[in-house]
Amino acid sequence: MIKRVFTGLLCGLLLLCTGCGFAQKEEPASVPVYDLYFRVANLGSATGADAIAVQPSDIAVDAEADASRLAEELMDALLSGPRDASLRSPFPAETALRSVRISGGHATVDMTPAYAALSGVELAMADYCITLTLTQIPEVRSVQTTVNGGLLAYRSSQNFTARDVLISSAEDVVATVEVTLYFCDINSFLIGERRTLELYEGDTRAEALVEALSKGPEGTEMFSSFPEGFAVQSVWVKDGVCYVNFASAMLKALPPEINTVLPTQALRASLRSLENIREVRFLVDGEVAADIDDVRKTELTAEP
Repeated sequence: MIKRVFTGLLCGLLLLCTGCGFAQKEEPASVPVYDLYFRVANLGSATGADAIAVQPSDIAVDAEADASRLAEELMDALLSGPRDASLRSPFPAETALRSVRISGGHATVDMTPAYAALSGVELAMADYCITLTLTQIPEVRSVQTTVNGGLLAYRSSQNFTARDVLISSAEDVVATVEVTLYFCDINSFLIGERRTLELYEGDTRAEALVEALSKGPEGTEMFSSFPEGFAVQSVWVKDGVCYVNFASAMLKALPPEINTVLPTQALRASLRSLENIREVRFLVDGEVAADIDDVRKTELTAEP
């Protein structure tokens, strides 16, 4: 695994001093210590994931700490650059953080215009260093980096998870699957985007599809069919039926004006592009639901 969280295991120390009578002293309870991710200095000898390396940070925050504050601290430390001479910052010198916002497991990191000078491999490495650093936070599953509030149009993808990090070898891909993902056009109509998804060890086709759908379209004329804060908790297939499970806490946290009909339609249509799925059923907290949230009346059992 490329993403690592180092946890210090601190034991009580017994100080023995003959004739001094010192009592046993206990150290404070351990807290998570977070890593920072940088590019290696010598890219000529690095390939794939080896181009990014870890430097443990000095940031240790207890489990009750606010996720947004922790994200800001990690970003400030990341922008300060590495201490290790074998590492390099992936960011232009004048890059600064404008804000970090976390909602529904997704972090939006807004940077100053210097970040827009990056492109190609350099942009990918900067995006990945941010993603690997922030997805250590339990509340963050995916990351999007913007510049002055706007997306960089020349990116091939706008949202990243730790799984998207540069793969060291094509041999890590165990299979591919052809799917159609449904996103919104400017008028909020669903349109399909053909995609070839790569499956890695432990992936299921349904999980890979939902992850790709949640990251948004590759086409510039389309928009995500998932409103901000909307997320799938789990998905699995049994006897041709795909079960999509949502957390009630996520649904209740959505603003009242958000309608879940469109994202559930996009999920249903996208999942049914997999040949082994003949029906899609939606669950809330593991229980079959006649609707998603009391306010959102929609038939959730897929059409025959």
